[in-house]
Amino acid sequence: MKAETMIEVFCKGFKQKCEEFRLKHGMHEGKELHPEDCGMLESMFWDGVAEGGVAAMRDYVESCEKNVPAIRVDGERMRFKAYAIKEFHVGFGIAVIKRRTYQSDAGGSCVAPLDMKFNVVDEFAFPSVRQSVLHEAALMTPEAIVSAMDDWHVRPLSATAIKRIVSLAGARTELLKPELSEETSLSKRVPAKPLALVASMDGTCAPVRIDCEGSRYSIDYKVAMCGAFGIYGELHVDDEGRLKMNRLASSALSRMPEEGFPTFRRDFDKELSSVVAKLPSELPRIFLCDGASPLWNHARQHPLYRSFKLLIDFYHMEEHLAAASVALFGEGSKRGFAWTEKWKNEMLTKERSAKSVVRSMEYYAVRRKLSKSRREALAKHHTYFKNNWPLMNYAWFVQRGLPIGSGPVESCCKVLIKQRLCLSGMSWSEAGGQAILTLRAQREYGDWNVFWSAYDKLLRASMPALEEDAA
Repeated sequence: MKAETMIEVFCKGFKQKCEEFRLKHGMHEGKELHPEDCGMLESMFWDGVAEGGVAAMRDYVESCEKNVPAIRVDGERMRFKAYAIKEFHVGFGIAVIKRRTYQSDAGGSCVAPLDMKFNVVDEFAFPSVRQSVLHEAALMTPEAIVSAMDDWHVRPLSATAIKRIVSLAGARTELLKPELSEETSLSKRVPAKPLALVASMDGTCAPVRIDCEGSRYSIDYKVAMCGAFGIYGELHVDDEGRLKMNRLASSALSRMPEEGFPTFRRDFDKELSSVVAKLPSELPRIFLCDGASPLWNHARQHPLYRSFKLLIDFYHMEEHLAAASVALFGEGSKRGFAWTEKWKNEMLTKERSAKSVVRSMEYYAVRRKLSKSRREALAKHHTYFKNNWPLMNYAWFVQRGLPIGSGPVESCCKVLIKQRLCLSGMSWSEAGGQAILTLRAQREYGDWNVFWSAYDKLLRASMPALEEDAA
C-alpha cells in the first residue's frame, strides 16, 4: 500500500467523521465559530483523527497480507484455513482487521501471519499502544490508565485488557531477562571520568497474596528486595566545606519476596559484575548497606566483593550510637548528647575510630549504675559495634568525598515498592508484583526507550520463522 493511498484513506475518514460531528451538533453550513466553540471544535478534530487513523491503519495492515495457499512456520507446512476477524487497538482506536489463518494438516492451533508480522501474537494492542500502557502501568492502576486514555481523546482499553497486557509482558520479561538485563545494564551507560562505584541492597515489606483453599487467599507482609548501583564523579566542595562526589549514573532492580532472596542476589551480582568489568580496576568500589546480617554475610562469602570496601550506612550507625547513649546516660542527658556528638565527629574525622566507641561503652558500663533494662539495651548496641566496627571507617570515605549513607537504596525501596505496591487495599501475586517492579525500575532508574526497544526486538526475534510454501 502506497503512502499517498493511506493519506487518502485517512483524509476520507477524517472528513466523514467531522461532517457527522458538525451535523450532530448543529454546526450548519455558514455558521460562524466563536471562542466558546473551541472545546467543541477540538472534540470534532480528535474524533476525526481517530476515525481516519483507524481506517488508514486497518487498510494498511490488511494490505500487508499475502494471498498464498500455504505457508511454513519453523519448517512446518500449514494450509489456508479461513479468514478470521479480530479487534486490535492501533493507537487511534479499535480497528477490526481481517486476517488469513493457516493450520497444519495434523490439526492444532491456527496461525495468522499478519499477527507475526506486526508483533501482535496473542495480543489485542499494537506495540506502540502496549509500550504506552506498560509505561503508565509502572505508575498507575489499570483503572487510572483507562481514565487517562479517555482524557487523551483515545478510545480506552478496559482495565481487564490492561491487566492482561501487564501480565503477559511480566511473563515475557522474565523469560527474556538474561538478554534484557544485558541490554539495559548500567554498564552500557558508564559516564566519562568515573571516580567510584557504589552498590547497595535493602528490603521493605510488601503485601503478598497467600493462596488458600479454592479461590480464596490471605495477605501477608513479606520483605521485597531492592538493589541500587551508582557511578560517582565530579568532585566538588559543598556549602559546608566538605568534599563531595556527584552521582553521575545509576540503575536499580527489585524482586518480590522469596525465601533467602536467591533470585535477587543472583541478579544483583550479575549486574554488579557487568558494571565492574566496564570500570577501571583502580576505581574505588564500595558496598554500602545497613546492619542487616544476611546482606553482609552474602558480601563476605561471595568472591565478587573481595575488591570492595565494605561500609555500614552512617545514619543506621548513628541510631545505634544515640540509643547506646540513652542506655548509658539516660534519656535527654546533656552528658549523653555530648558523648554521642564526640564519637560522631571522631568517626567522621579520624580513621578506625569505631573500635574506640566499643571501648568507651565498656568503660562507662562498669562505672555507671545501670538498671537491668538499660544494661540489656546497652548490650544490644555494644554487640552491634563490636561485630561491625571494621565496617565503620567513615573518615576514609569522607576525606575522598565518597558517600557514607545508603539513601539511594532506601529511596529505591520507597519509590519502587512502597509508592506502587503498597497503595490502599492492594495485594499482589508474585508474578503480578514482579511485573510492576520490573517496569517501574526501568522507568524510574533505567532508560525506558532502551528497555522497550530491546524488549520489542527480542520479541520479534523469538517469533517462528515464517515463509511462503512454494509447493
